[in-house]
Amino acid sequence: AGLGRGVRSPALSLLGAGCKPGTSNRIGIANPAVDALIEEVVFARTREDLVAAARALDRVLLWNHTMVLQWYNPHTWIAYWDKFGRPSRHPAQDPSVVTTWWWDEAAAAKLGALHAKR
Repeated sequence: AGLGRGVRSPALSLLGAGCKPGTSNRIGIANPAVDALIEEVVFARTREDLVAAARALDRVLLWNHTMVLQWYNPHTWIAYWDKFGRPSRHPAQDPSVVTTWWWDEAAAAKLGALHAKR
């Protein structure tokens, strides 16, 4: 026996169900209409019902200017001037490697010399 209507779907933890602890609702949607449409998508019995529910959900998300992240990048991209020293190995549990950087006088001087030539 699977989930039945009224039983909270795991999909609600991704998009709906507000910002409750334990959910993956990182964008913070707290909208009963979105929750209801997610249930319609999850419990659709026919392809026609699924397409109709998914399109309705899409319209509601677009109308609210909701940005749904669709991919994951395991790396943090940071643009910086190369005037910092960095450890050769980064701490595994530190998502912001900038906290382990330091000002490097030699690198800053080299960068300054490059800009002076322009």
